[in-house]
Amino acid sequence: MNFAAHIYDLSALGDEAMSRLAEINQKITADASALIREEERRYGEQIRAVAARIEERRGTEVILLAGPSASGKTTTASMLAQVLARQGHTAYTVSLDDFFRPQNRCVDTQGERDFESVNALDLPLLRKTFAQLLETGSCVIPRFDFAAGDRSGELRPLHTREGDAIIVEGIHALNPLITDCFPAEHLLKMYVSVSSRVYDGDGSVVLSKRDLRFIRRMIRDYHYRSSTVDNTFLLWDGVMHGEDAYLFPFRHRADIRLNSFHAYEPCVFRDEAVSLLESVDSDSAYYARARGLIANLERFISVGAGQVPQDSLLREFLS
Repeated sequence: MNFAAHIYDLSALGDEAMSRLAEINQKITADASALIREEERRYGEQIRAVAARIEERRGTEVILLAGPSASGKTTTASMLAQVLARQGHTAYTVSLDDFFRPQNRCVDTQGERDFESVNALDLPLLRKTFAQLLETGSCVIPRFDFAAGDRSGELRPLHTREGDAIIVEGIHALNPLITDCFPAEHLLKMYVSVSSRVYDGDGSVVLSKRDLRFIRRMIRDYHYRSSTVDNTFLLWDGVMHGEDAYLFPFRHRADIRLNSFHAYEPCVFRDEAVSLLESVDSDSAYYARARGLIANLERFISVGAGQVPQDSLLREFLS
């Protein structure tokens, strides 16, 4: 059985693929390298299919790439830019995260901090920046420092020519407040997410889609955003609320949908994820959730992170 998700129809979401714990462990035991190669090939085919669609359109100048937290938006954007470059198109990637307001200014109408809302972005600056880019071919992109919770002050000049592609990625990239910044005739809208669960033999869920993304984010945030596991848990409820409120209502607007699940990823993340989750104290509000994830992760056969190719999407979440 091919438990990896197929390349989606480039206009609609296909049936969800099923992945089974026993099959993953069986394939890892038989030949881990073969499974890794197959999964990397599968995702590469999805990216190449998108690039082919862009080539067919020819008029596309802006690709908006949305997806929930830890779906692999940044690496997917980079991989797509590389494929387009091999086709002779210069492609630039821009992250909406760099347009975040300083974290002490991200508050909702009740005065509570809200980092997930589209209004956490500096929308006036974003509109001004992209209007200038479309009008003149040049702009400067800010840089947000997540460790500091503020803009770094560093600016990235961006200069484009006719025929270049601009890939704009972020959780809110399909929100009308973002899409309306661009001429519709020059847009291609993409949505990427973990669209597969891992099932047990009786059909029960071992790791849900959100479990898989949480594990990715926990490891990434520990290494790159100075976040403890408890802090990732604390933020996660807000992340899920933000996805329900600000992302999922717009995912149907995508022209193309991709599944970033890699069937071997629980095996690669297993050891580090378990180690991090074991740091959650027994008096923590997240202790039970941490122990549940540990119990499920320990059912996977471990694979060393060194076997993950350097150009894999999973590298976005590994140290």
